[in-house]
Amino acid sequence: MFKYKRGTLKLSVYDLLNQNIGISRNANLNFIEDARYTVLNQFYMLSFTYSLSKAGNTGPQVNIRIN
Repeated sequence: MFKYKRGTLKLSVYDLLNQNIGISRNANLNFIEDARYTVLNQFYMLSFTYSLSKAGNTGPQVNIRIN
């Protein structure tokens, strides 16, 4: 995205189809339990990541051997 390809821009969408429903049902021989709980609604997130290191310059290779 930027010079040396250091930046990354990412768009994420959560619960795109609005299927995140906060209801559960547990059934047993003696009872049926219905529970409702709070969940996150549909939302969008835009994130930007920038690398401070120079692209293509990985630095010197160091190999350590332990005998």
